[in-house]
Amino acid sequence: MDSYLVLEDGTIYQGQGFGSMGIQTGEVVFNTSMTGYQETLTDPASYGQIIVFTYPLLGNYGISSSGFESARTWARGLIVKESCASPSNWQSTMTLDDFCKQNNLIGISGIDTRALAKHLRDNGTMHGVIGAGSHEMSRLVQAAQQAAHLSDQDLVKNVSTKETRVFGKGKQKVVVVDLGLRQGLINYLLQHNCTVIQVPVWSTAVEIMKYEPDGVVFAGGPGEPVPQSPAVSLAQQEMGKVPILGISLGHLILGLVWGGRTQRLKFGHRGANQPVRDLETGRVYITSQNHGCVVVEESLPTDVVVTHRNLNDGTIEGMRHRSLPVFSYQFYPAEEPGAADINQYFEEFLAAF
Repeated sequence: MDSYLVLEDGTIYQGQGFGSMGIQTGEVVFNTSMTGYQETLTDPASYGQIIVFTYPLLGNYGISSSGFESARTWARGLIVKESCASPSNWQSTMTLDDFCKQNNLIGISGIDTRALAKHLRDNGTMHGVIGAGSHEMSRLVQAAQQAAHLSDQDLVKNVSTKETRVFGKGKQKVVVVDLGLRQGLINYLLQHNCTVIQVPVWSTAVEIMKYEPDGVVFAGGPGEPVPQSPAVSLAQQEMGKVPILGISLGHLILGLVWGGRTQRLKFGHRGANQPVRDLETGRVYITSQNHGCVVVEESLPTDVVVTHRNLNDGTIEGMRHRSLPVFSYQFYPAEEPGAADINQYFEEFLAAF
């Protein structure tokens, strides 16, 4: 069945629909990962997005029970060059098509994703509408032009846990303020002998300190940091009490707490192949990221040190406070074999307990 992606600038792409039928609006972004489509679709940082996967074949290893970053999908749609109907993987439980149908995700295949990614690269991330099924083109164009932009919204309240949850029985207690938490971070902390206490973003500093944590993490999250959000106020109150780690959106929130500013990137850092340089050692790491904003370096005070930089565009990827045990990184910890090198930075936070 013919299906369409219509961008807010009027550009139209035609392909074949798979997964769920219907119309959905969202922020159209591209992701450069070669694998990890299941993790990306279930990452809360993908909330509100229509994701263009630049790797030409998706679904070739199917969907497995171990590939979820959360209990549900958060993306609103996906665009692929080719969707594999016959996955080859002993862990696979269903096809990508079946997964999308089960989770009400609209997919379009048969689109020149290279041309689409270049269009978004040159013109910047934009909003659009994805339509699968019988829909009038005029309706799709109107929906794309009237799509509500996500940049002005506090999206974290839509993805944060509604209740406190506790994982593990480790020696050290870490409170994770859920800005859009990935399962991978929970796994990482459990592997390092931590009890993980996941709390809603609207928790108070008093409530958090009742757990007597050894450290606090602000992790994950979609959209842009909102200066008036509960997370910013909470991070301000926690500063200096215990070691703090900010990851992804948490990194941006700490930038605001330190008096800095943030700005939108033209097309974001989304993928598992973002090159990051450690400014102290000169070593380069390939990292996993999913965000569309960065901290403006010129806005930071002198008591904040920039520790890492993106090699593609020179933006800030890591920061630390000169005198307080506070660290932040734009990239995620890694779970795959050989991830010890990149995880050493997150272990600095654990060592500060």
